[in-house]
Formats: sequence, structure tokens, C-alpha cells
Amino acid sequence: MQGGWKIAASIIALTIVVVGITVSVHPTTMPAGEGPIRHLTMHRTSGTVVSPPPTTTDPPVPSTSTPPITRTPQLTSPTVVSPKATSPPSTLPRPEPTSASTNPTTNIPPSPNFLDSCSDSTYDDSPGCVSAALGAIDNARAINGLPAMILPTNWNSLSPAEQLFTVTNLERTVRGLPPLSAMATALDVAAVQAASVSTDPAPPPGFPWTEWAGNSAITLGNPLEAIYEWMYDDGVGSPNADCSPSNTRACWGHYHNVLLPMACAPCVMGAAWGTPAQSGTCMTELLVETQGSSTLDFTWAQEQIYL
Repeated sequence: MQGGWKIAASIIALTIVVVGITVSVHPTTMPAGEGPIRHLTMHRTSGTVVSPPPTTTDPPVPSTSTPPITRTPQLTSPTVVSPKATSPPSTLPRPEPTSASTNPTTNIPPSPNFLDSCSDSTYDDSPGCVSAALGAIDNARAINGLPAMILPTNWNSLSPAEQLFTVTNLERTVRGLPPLSAMATALDVAAVQAASVSTDPAPPPGFPWTEWAGNSAITLGNPLEAIYEWMYDDGVGSPNADCSPSNTRACWGHYHNVLLPMACAPCVMGAAWGTPAQSGTCMTELLVETQGSSTLDFTWAQEQIYL
């Protein structure tokens, strides 16, 4: 794309199940969305309780950064999954609706354009990349009447997955939604597996859930870039191939996934960073309303002292 602002060389696809105020019934093993930047899967149903799979850790994080780059979008057709048969709604209490339940009025192109400052092929936590991405977030927040984002003082010591968990919570809490309480190891495993093949994450078989949502992004170097694209540039005219003037059903779907209204009794998250050969980089996140206890590897409570 010549002229104007540049966006990520990305492929956007969407698998979405939206059931309004009802609750869908799905098989124990849920399909992930297909197609590679920002994948989206939304499910709201009841789940079964079985032991989670073995634990794992995030992949190694390279420390290199790259010079400014130019990217152009590569968009694909969406995949839309029809809702399943419905059942009575969940009895879990739900938070009151907020302004997050409506779509933003417009896309906000990143300013400054962090795509000129961040790598598209490796993890990039360089000062230039972080400064540009955070500046774009703050600009978009100001347009939306929200305060600037303040990163935790231990930002540089967090893994990419922990950074994605942190900024997801910062976007939720600034809008009055409850934060995800922790990263669950079983969900991290699922996120790692999805990132390795550039696809959407889904809860592993047997993980207890009542609703969940998953996002993924490719060819972006820093979690701040991913959260920006999901939150501020996801409507008609954005790289979201599932959103068009003739098909607005999936517009702002990634935004609504990040801001999924959950009772959080508790809600947990899985996140991962990967470098699959076909896309250069891939970040994935999986937000889950769960029941009972899960094996945790990083909590929001332990991050509070740095905020």
C-alpha cells in the first residue's frame, strides 16, 4: 500500500460464535479459528471439569531488535461459524454493561506509527519500539477520553507473554472491568501451541470454563503493538479482514474479546509468544472464565507492586 500510514504485513481471520444473551452448547474440544494477524474466536457456553494438561514454559525470547521497516497488509477471507443449539444461561453473576459493550466509532491509525520502529520478525523490546507503541496507545486513549497507559516499572523483566497479560489487564481495568486474576499454566500451553502454527488459541480439552475468547496477532514485534491493533484499529477499513461495510458482524471483535465481560470468579488467561516459520512472529492470548482452581504461573496480585 503506497502513501498514508503503514500497517503490519498481516493476515486477519476470524472464527466467531455470538449467542447474545443465550448460552451455546459445544463439544468438549472446541475448534480454533483458521487463518493467520489478529485471529478471533469467541465462545460463551458451559464447560466440563477435567484435569488440565501438563505444564510448559514460554519459548526463549530473543533480545535483538531491527531497524525501521515498511509493511503492507495481506488480508484473507473470514471464516464464520454458526451458533450451536442453545441452553439456559449460566447462573454466574455478570458485571453490569459498560461502554465497552458498544463498538468504537472509528479506527484510529497509530500515531506515532510504531510499525516504522518495531520489528516484524522477532521480539522487539527496544526503547524506540516501546516508546512509539506506547505513544500511539496514549494518543488513541486521549481521543477516547481515557488516561495514558502507565507500564509497570518491571516491564523489561517480564516475558512477552507476561507483558501481553499485563497490558490486557490495563485495557480492561481502565474501563472499569475486572482484571484477569492470573496466567494459568494449562492455558499458556494452549497459547504456545496456537502461536507455533499462527492460529487462534482455545481452551485445552477438559479445562473448566463457562466462556472464553481468544486473539492472536502475527508480524508484530511487541505486545503493545498487538494490544493497539486489537483495541483501536479493528473496524471497517482496518486490517480486520472479517470486517467490511457489507459484513460488520465481526467488526471490533478483537476489542470485545479483550473486554469480555466476565464475572471473574475467577477468570484466568493464557498467553504466548512464538516465531512460526510462516509468519515471523505470533502472539496469542486466551481469556477464560473458569471454576475451581488451576495451576498458575503469574498473577496480577504479584504485579501490583510495580504499577
